[in-house]
Amino acid sequence: MQDTSPSRILVVDDEASCRETLEALLSGYGYDLAFATSGTACLASARERLPDLILLDVMMPDMDGFETCARLRREPETAEVPVIMVTALDDRQSKLQGLGAGADDFVAKPFDATELRARIRTIVRLNRFRRIHTEHARFQLLFENSPDGIALLDHDGRICLANPSLVKLVGREVIDTDFSLLLTEEHRGPWRQALAAVCGARGEMAPTEMAVRSETGTVLPIEVSVVRQTAMVDVGAQVIVRDITWRKRLEAQLFQAQKLELLGHMAGGIAHDFRNVLTVVGMHAELVINGLSSGDALRQDAEVISRMADRATGLCHRLLAFSRRQELKLRPMELNETIRAGMEILGPTLGRRIRVSLDLKDDPLVVEADPTQLQQVFLNLAVNARDVMPVSGEFSIATERVQSWAASPVAPGLAPGSYALTTVSDTGCGMDEETRKRIFEPFFTTKPEGKGTGLGMSVVYGIVTQMGGHIDVESAPGEGATFRVFLPLHC
Repeated sequence: MQDTSPSRILVVDDEASCRETLEALLSGYGYDLAFATSGTACLASARERLPDLILLDVMMPDMDGFETCARLRREPETAEVPVIMVTALDDRQSKLQGLGAGADDFVAKPFDATELRARIRTIVRLNRFRRIHTEHARFQLLFENSPDGIALLDHDGRICLANPSLVKLVGREVIDTDFSLLLTEEHRGPWRQALAAVCGARGEMAPTEMAVRSETGTVLPIEVSVVRQTAMVDVGAQVIVRDITWRKRLEAQLFQAQKLELLGHMAGGIAHDFRNVLTVVGMHAELVINGLSSGDALRQDAEVISRMADRATGLCHRLLAFSRRQELKLRPMELNETIRAGMEILGPTLGRRIRVSLDLKDDPLVVEADPTQLQQVFLNLAVNARDVMPVSGEFSIATERVQSWAASPVAPGLAPGSYALTTVSDTGCGMDEETRKRIFEPFFTTKPEGKGTGLGMSVVYGIVTQMGGHIDVESAPGEGATFRVFLPLHC
């Protein structure tokens, strides 16, 4: 918006007659006049309220105009304020000294009123243009580098200006495009109604969740806010678009973690009680077996009962692992050494058709973990990878040290601190979003009936979280899967 306030001129002169003369010459021309009687008072007044121009006398007792001008130029707040030196000295050397101190112009006493007002008017106007240019440059810098998409819309809702972030978000040029056409079909009607309300009486729209469809067809969740604009006749509204894909992903992961927590409590309670029942069933089955001869048909039935009781007890142990109710024997251990030692088991498990690669950092990664259970985590991940690569593929394990901060955690819900990150990847068939969301749920499996219990990944989840860590997975159909295991580093 254009600044229409009167230009402030600071008159600095130790002689009252000179101040009165300048006041008489400039009054009635729309200037806001202020006065100072010394160089020190000039500096204080300029700091308190920045003038548009300083008329500075050269000959003053405490601090002359040359020194005062030089000090004004050294201070960041006043460095750009125009200075016209007022002097009875009209020699070349004085003018050069003043210009060297930073003066913009000279006016000689006695004053020519017309010339004085013309010079003041020109310099004030140039200074305002300079300020406008500086403000425009700052705005342009913010506009071009904002991580949020910004657009100005005309009165028909078409985009007349857009920053690079908005263009990058939708994947194409958007100038002269109806903004509603960037949105998915279900949001276009509500958007048009909201924009009409903003441009009418409401004046603004609070951040509202919508979605855009990019040039590639990808639907991206966004947050849109709108403010009515009246500063420019051809602009009706300003729109700010924020990509909230990452936030939505974090919300979904947090919801999944809470759901798994609830399932863990339920499964743990059931498994604990059911294991006690199975213990009694198994004991009585053993008593029956011991009381019957080896050829007795009833003995064979009792042996089946005993085996099924043992199998069910194993399932209970897995459920207790998922619910984090099993007893862990934690001790400090070096993660890279544990992985190398575990390759004696992982290699045969994966088989020759799958190539194994390790990228273990030289930096020691000491974590507090149960060695047996940690081996179980990597074994279950290897088995899962083997099953999704029936012909051939690659299985890789990489480790590194990462830092999680409260303001920017490296994973949802991960407490601030140092962690050992183990990344386990495969080149299998990958999984769709629904499968990815449910991969750690107990009894969830994509395998044919009879080919798995659906507890392998839930056991992994339970062990990792019981050791104070976190596990997540990224995958897409045809792109394999990447599991990230975070374990707190031992202090």
